[in-house]
Amino acid sequence: MDLVFNLIGGASHSLDEKGRLALPSKFREELRGKSARPEELIALVTASGCLALYPHERWLTILDQIKDQADTTMREAANMEIVYGAEPLTLDKAGRILLPARHREKAGLAGEVEVRGGGYKIEIWAPANLARRLAESETHREKVWKDLEIGV
Repeated sequence: MDLVFNLIGGASHSLDEKGRLALPSKFREELRGKSARPEELIALVTASGCLALYPHERWLTILDQIKDQADTTMREAANMEIVYGAEPLTLDKAGRILLPARHREKAGLAGEVEVRGGGYKIEIWAPANLARRLAESETHREKVWKDLEIGV
């Protein structure tokens, strides 16, 4: 079941002393409206260096893609990198999520963070990592707009 999530936009937020993040209300509302388990997210540090939070349904799709990988070596690598590195998280009643210490450390998250919607996932960035990533993507900006044929 691959629902279309509309997790877009972003804002600066702070982690509290326990490593919790108050998830922006627009993201919580989107999850409540489309996910059978809106309080459950799967956390994974991505290759780009952010901590990604995947809705339950999207995570199941990722697992299916890994399972369907014909190349055994690639499937094993995906299990090592993605499945073993993932961790289920639960939103508390206040809309906060405790980010695991190992994920915070790997993504360089402390104090101020940038929370961004990634369409089907929520991305949590250390400000310096996001700035670096945005600078890298700047070189592709014109090509992206042209190739996607977005009439804006």
